Amino acid sequence: MTRVDLTPPELGEKKRAQRIILLMAAVFGAILFVMAFVYGLSFVRMISTKSEIGFLQKERQKLEAAAQKLKTFEARKSELTGRKKLVSKITDDQVGWATILNGISMVTPNDVWLKDFKADITPILQAKTAAGGSPSGGAAQAGSAPITISGFTFSHSGVARWLVRLNEIREFSDIWLVYSEEKLVEGKSLVEFQTTANLQKFKSGSKGATKR
Repeated sequence: MTRVDLTPPELGEKKRAQRIILLMAAVFGAILFVMAFVYGLSFVRMISTKSEIGFLQKERQKLEAAAQKLKTFEARKSELTGRKKLVSKITDDQVGWATILNGISMVTPNDVWLKDFKADITPILQAKTAAGGSPSGGAAQAGSAPITISGFTFSHSGVARWLVRLNEIREFSDIWLVYSEEKLVEGKSLVEFQTTANLQKFKSGSKGATKR
């Protein structure tokens, strides 16, 4: 069976033109949709990036403020270190005699009487200055110990207790017994003794007659 198209050629051309226009409109619309989607996605990313940049800028400002504070503390630390060195230099050769004398009074046994206390660190200081530091060897160690203490007690065991107590004074080192001998004092038999000691911050090599 043969089908005969009686549609006028002009109408057919018009329909084909309409289909082409609709197809072009669909393609153009799809392109616009894709462009709009890409633009929207880019816009969202841009907003997110700006927000992240703002956050990083705030964090940077915080870090800079913290660094500035640390610089202040560092400057104060350097200043305090300088002051500490200055004070240490000033007090390097000073001795706390009040503390030492108080310590001696606290550790002296009841049956011990002290009659003499001598303290002379001048020779050691001179040797230290000549050597450019702490004394070591030779003339720097030739002098006697800077602390000399003499006294009386009733027996040699009392002298031993005195030496043990003297060890409790942390400023003393190299404690020695020079002599311990019995004597008659106003008709009473007593033991006279003499001890020497160095100071912890001025250790020399000097020694007495008998080591404790």
